[in-house]
Amino acid sequence: MPIDNLHTLWHSHLPLGVTCGCGHRALVDPATLGAHDGNMMELRILKLRCTACHARGDFTTTVFARQDQVDAFLAPPIGKPSF
Repeated sequence: MPIDNLHTLWHSHLPLGVTCGCGHRALVDPATLGAHDGNMMELRILKLRCTACHARGDFTTTVFARQDQVDAFLAPPIGKPSF
């Protein structure tokens, strides 16, 4: 299984999905992270901070293949109200 890095993120042409341990989700522009062709820095070592709970390091990342996956990532869970 390939390890996601800034190179693969750049080639996706889509934002990075980040999910914090607290459940907060966000999209991050690849340019903000320094993503470019040939940048093999692994996503798991990024220094990210949650804007909801301010935790660092307790996150998972998602590199998307299609725009509909990005849209679904931010959609509220079925059966939960969106406020």
